[in-house]
Amino acid sequence: MPTASDRAHSPIGPDEAEVLFADLADFKSLVVAVSGGADSLALLVLLAEWRRSLDNKPALLAVTVDHKLRPEAADEALVVRQVCDDLGIPHRIVTWDEPKPSSNVQAKARTARYNLLEQAACESGASAIVLAHHLDDQAETFLYRLARGSGVYGLAGMSRVRTDTEPMLLRPLLEVPKARLEATLRAKALSWVEDPSNLDPHYERVRIRQSMAMLGELGLTAEKLADTARRLGRARSALDAWVARFFREKCEMHPAGPVRLPRGALSELPEEVGLRLLARVIRLVGGGDYTPRLNKIERLYTKVIDLSFASGGATLAGVRVHLRRTDAFLFRELGRNPPDALSLPETGVGHWDNRFLFETRKVPAGSVIQPLGVGGFAAFGLQPPQEWPKSAFASAPLVVIPGQMPYIPVVDEPGGVISGLRGPSCPTCVVKLLHTGLS
Repeated sequence: MPTASDRAHSPIGPDEAEVLFADLADFKSLVVAVSGGADSLALLVLLAEWRRSLDNKPALLAVTVDHKLRPEAADEALVVRQVCDDLGIPHRIVTWDEPKPSSNVQAKARTARYNLLEQAACESGASAIVLAHHLDDQAETFLYRLARGSGVYGLAGMSRVRTDTEPMLLRPLLEVPKARLEATLRAKALSWVEDPSNLDPHYERVRIRQSMAMLGELGLTAEKLADTARRLGRARSALDAWVARFFREKCEMHPAGPVRLPRGALSELPEEVGLRLLARVIRLVGGGDYTPRLNKIERLYTKVIDLSFASGGATLAGVRVHLRRTDAFLFRELGRNPPDALSLPETGVGHWDNRFLFETRKVPAGSVIQPLGVGGFAAFGLQPPQEWPKSAFASAPLVVIPGQMPYIPVVDEPGGVISGLRGPSCPTCVVKLLHTGLS
């Protein structure tokens, strides 16, 4: 009779894969991130086999990110391509060609990886990205965030389905131990790539990973840590439902991106709910990948709910908080890192500043999307929206088409833009927020 240890090291079979991937069958198109490591390679193989059993198959595109941090990474990407060819899965290699940072390399590489995956998904029409995070990753994330003093939300770890990104992120293997993914590849006589940075103790996550054996001897196994994260996830979901309802009923989000929070109503919320609301609004408004650290949110929250502060403000994570007696206005600041101008394709779709989705049709060469900028209203003869700080719109998107009136996304159509142009022969660029609420 198989023991618990045997099961923890057994390959994943077709019946189990069918359960793990059941909620992926409704997607028309998916991007799967494949580095060549055991986790992502097992995910790719299992997805390919599962997909063959379906009548209505979602399209799969495997994407490998070469960060250009190791010379051998290019050859590893080609190995992934060969596996994809053998499985009949289209494959794309994308590269991180920007100058490499001198510090915090892993975190910045991770952000670059997600950005490149999102771009590939957008270009291919995929509505979700499938990632290979597993049970051991969840346990490491719990410890990593515990070391940073995270609250309920951080300790709840990663979600199986993350809908507050565009496209969605799916982690179907989150309850599967890494050992089972490796066993799955061995059973299929497939080898995988070992990234040497995963053994480099200079990185905190590596040190945490190396401590797992000792913690297991104390009963703090990866399974128990992941179970704790899952239970905290239930609390997170309940609190987030409260946060989303409050935002929907009490707050206002302008189509150009700024948000208005009622300070009095915010101060009446339980503190944990209010802190989460403020953190998620900052991420929403700023287009960040993560919410700010809890200790920074706590300091800002104390000021926002203190109605004796009738004016003034603060800045956190690229978001300016402008206080008035009854309301707090949050908006993406220009600051030291303003949104970049982006050249627009003649026809196509894309993202700008992690906040907006644009779709172009027949726009001429030289068309760009850029911040409206300080003084933008006066420059185009427009009146700023009433009851909002004028500065709240400096980083709103402005679409400039040579020889035409610019598109100003604060004037006319809710969630979109107005250019004064009409008719099927006119060049158009529709711009709207990626997210208008806290789902």
